[in-house]
Amino acid sequence: MLVELRSDKQNIYLIGSPSYQINEDSDEEQILSSELSLPDVPCHKQSSIRGRKNLITPQLIAALDRYQLIIRDSFYILNVVVEALGLSSDDFPINKSSIQRIRTETRKSRAEAIKADFQTMYPTREQLLAVPKIENSSGKHQAKAISTALFDGNLLDNVQIICCDATASNTGRFNGACAILEQTLGRELLLFACRHHVYQLMLKLITAKDKKALQDVCLFVVMLYVKPWLECPAATKAPDQDLRFLKMLEYEKVDAIISKASISTFSHNLWYLCEETVILSLFDDEVDSQIKKKMIANFNRDRISDFSKRYDPS
Repeated sequence: MLVELRSDKQNIYLIGSPSYQINEDSDEEQILSSELSLPDVPCHKQSSIRGRKNLITPQLIAALDRYQLIIRDSFYILNVVVEALGLSSDDFPINKSSIQRIRTETRKSRAEAIKADFQTMYPTREQLLAVPKIENSSGKHQAKAISTALFDGNLLDNVQIICCDATASNTGRFNGACAILEQTLGRELLLFACRHHVYQLMLKLITAKDKKALQDVCLFVVMLYVKPWLECPAATKAPDQDLRFLKMLEYEKVDAIISKASISTFSHNLWYLCEETVILSLFDDEVDSQIKKKMIANFNRDRISDFSKRYDPS
């Protein structure tokens, strides 16, 4: 028997057809037909109208961003909150796509408001301009990202100083980000090398050369390293502090290996000391007033400086 199943909206029909004739003289086919009726089951009809009540406010977006909640977690929390308040989730645009769209729009408007506010308040306060995503950390890509952020903030003509660590990608003579940025702006900038990075390089080299002598390394840190490290962020103290630290490194009687390694590493990163940065020592309270007078007299003399930047922008 061949069985065929047919159905309409409310009924299902099971029709059986014999695959052979019951007798040779019969021209009629025997059809077994049975009708099965299904009970009416009420179904929940979802509203096709999206909710229009505004629930996701800028303050709520800021809270979600602060705790770094992903879209899925945000969707779950908002639904639970709406139900806890005795409201219907159908009245609010609570779905993953809506949350993502509102989040994006709110972030964009907040960024534009912060940028406009900074331009009116500049230069009375500090402001994070951008956190750009770059393909890699090469000097070319870094310089492009920085110049783009400055252009968007209308600050290309206001930049005077660059502060960065002393890696080759930043301070390279030809392909460093600082050199490329100067070429882009068409003028020289004052370079402040991060002293923390220089001190990190020195400590890393000392530890790598003398891993077993932990006591000697700890002695070096306590006697010489702590004070300069803590005062590194002060640009006015950097010239005098680094020169004093370089003199203190000559302690071969204590540990000749550490002394030689630290002096070699630190001396390679004193290239930032030039007339433009040394003059900041005039604002250092630890520099004697007589030395400051000699510095001013020396700067007033006509002479050719022997100091130059690590890179040579052209």
